Amino acid sequence: MKQPILHAVLLSLLTAGAGRAAEPAATVGDHVISLEAVEEQVRSRLIKMDHQRYEVLRGGLDQLLGELLIEMAARVRDMTPEEYAAAEIDARTPRPDSAMVEKVYESNKKKMSGLSPVAARAEVERWVLEQALAKRRKQVVAELAAEFGTRINLLPPAVEVDTGGRPSLGGDAAAPVTLVEFSDYECPYCKRTEPVIRQILEIYGDQVRFVYRDFPLKMHRNARPASLAARCAEDQDAFWLYHERLMESSKLNEEVYRRIADGLSLDRAAFDDCLAAESFTAAIDRDIADGKSAGVSSTPVFFVNGRRISGAKPLATFRELIDAELSRKAGG
Repeated sequence: MKQPILHAVLLSLLTAGAGRAAEPAATVGDHVISLEAVEEQVRSRLIKMDHQRYEVLRGGLDQLLGELLIEMAARVRDMTPEEYAAAEIDARTPRPDSAMVEKVYESNKKKMSGLSPVAARAEVERWVLEQALAKRRKQVVAELAAEFGTRINLLPPAVEVDTGGRPSLGGDAAAPVTLVEFSDYECPYCKRTEPVIRQILEIYGDQVRFVYRDFPLKMHRNARPASLAARCAEDQDAFWLYHERLMESSKLNEEVYRRIADGLSLDRAAFDDCLAAESFTAAIDRDIADGKSAGVSSTPVFFVNGRRISGAKPLATFRELIDAELSRKAGG
């Protein structure tokens, strides 16, 4: 008798849910506001919330994984988890030297004005050691994850992200993985990820298609002019070379833009006319609008087949998502 009752309960719940979903979010006389319209209105915020939830879940998963892997490694070595952690993490983490402590203290002493110099330095030493221990623990857990054949199935939620017709590197439109970056030429974290992107393209070849999209932040006054300059170089089929030079440059201004153009033997007259006309303003605005629609508000932000990576992350973070997508596309 229990099985029919269970089916009836499930049917009742599904029917009730379907009824609620069909109801409009609001009505004003004959005017109807659908739930779909509301969701579209706040799409970017919902995407951010979904990703924040993933980040919280991933933090919890990483903690549980670390504890489990250390426990498994300790058992194999006939040790307690505490003994293993002491031997592999604590004992192998260098203690901060006085020069390092002094450097961090000098950079932060205004924030520590309520402490005596002795107490402040002791606090700095404790903090530096904590960071070193956390880094060593992360390294140990990564090694153990490979040793014990760990597979992460928890992935960021996927959103629709268009390439915007921008030029690409690596694979073509048929590549199983598309990596889209929303970036800013004046952003130091964006510059920091350039070597990681090059590594990805070397490792995966035509399996990954990399697309760069402009997202100049308002607080970076040289970012939009740099994006315009890169677009003007793109007009002469030199986008990626120009892009590389911009990312390598410590300064961004009109003199730099023209010097890079000369170094690449671009048609200077056409390049200067393009810069003066700000010909690609609408195209850059379209990139920004698409980024905001996908929940982008800072840089850099990457999407691996629509799955988000925020900030200057190491190669391993990208590889985890790329490998998962390649496996999924292959039916693994």
